[in-house]
Amino acid sequence: MTKKDNKMKTNAVYFLVVILLTFAINAFSTEWSPIKQPDLKGKLGRYYEKFWDSIKVADFDGTIKIAQALKNLKPDNDYVVIIDNITELLTKYKSNTEGKILSSFLMLEKKRIYWQDFNWWPEDKIYVKATKQINAIVKEFEELLKTASNSDLEAEILYRLGLCYSDNGPLGFKEYNKAVEVLKVIERKYSQNNLADDAAFEIILIKIKASQENNKPKISIEAITLMLKDFIAKYPEGNRKIEAQKLIGNYYEFQGNYQLAAEEYSKLVEQLGKTKLTLELLDNLSFIYRSKAIDKVKEKNILEQILRDFPNSYSASYAKARLEEIKEGL
Repeated sequence: MTKKDNKMKTNAVYFLVVILLTFAINAFSTEWSPIKQPDLKGKLGRYYEKFWDSIKVADFDGTIKIAQALKNLKPDNDYVVIIDNITELLTKYKSNTEGKILSSFLMLEKKRIYWQDFNWWPEDKIYVKATKQINAIVKEFEELLKTASNSDLEAEILYRLGLCYSDNGPLGFKEYNKAVEVLKVIERKYSQNNLADDAAFEIILIKIKASQENNKPKISIEAITLMLKDFIAKYPEGNRKIEAQKLIGNYYEFQGNYQLAAEEYSKLVEQLGKTKLTLELLDNLSFIYRSKAIDKVKEKNILEQILRDFPNSYSASYAKARLEEIKEGL
């Protein structure tokens, strides 16, 4: 083989590698599609920066004042959720946690919320770079846990690590065993903390997620509903009870046990009052009584409740039309 042939072969290999790398990067970029976060312009943007700047320097009283001023300016609802969550944590721990530790935790929590709740973080469109940034967030949580060990903040950090380890999104770790391990520490060590029932509920969700992975034994619907019922029995006043009840109803509906699903949804409607979830459940009930466990009397009662309690909703306009149909059919 001549030198020219060798050079041509080398060039061909080089270009093939470049093409393969480009293809891989593009594939990763497609898999990771960050969402552009809503713009905060003018005064809103300045106040939002001040909100985080005050947390960085542990001026927590100032942060709370800025938070209220921010909400008065009516930012996008996603930002309201973030501000409320951070302010709630701040108010809860500012008097009994060392300022630098709390500041570090809240800045990390911002990154985690952006990533896991809104898909805003990281902003990098290249999958490999984005993964490195996510790894860095988790590493920082793990390091902070060592600093905050046995403090009032330890349970909160353990809980966030559980959420990070179990994430099964495009950047997710899917380290389900590791997630369950840290969440069980909360159940064992902080049984009186209000995070104990959050941890127990997340463990159930993780087991469900893990069973849906390839080559994993599937958990039956019967087993899932039993876990959820046991959870409700253990935490009857827990702040995840409503989610557990709704999930039971969802699984019954998925299984085709429409009567049992309707019973679960009806119990929730009685507990909730006039909420967004109530309307969602009433819509489910009207569908079930119309199309599955057919009962026009019960459907009529549900539609009348929608009209009475949610008169300005889209569901109300449908309920009115459907009631006319039922009336004509009787």
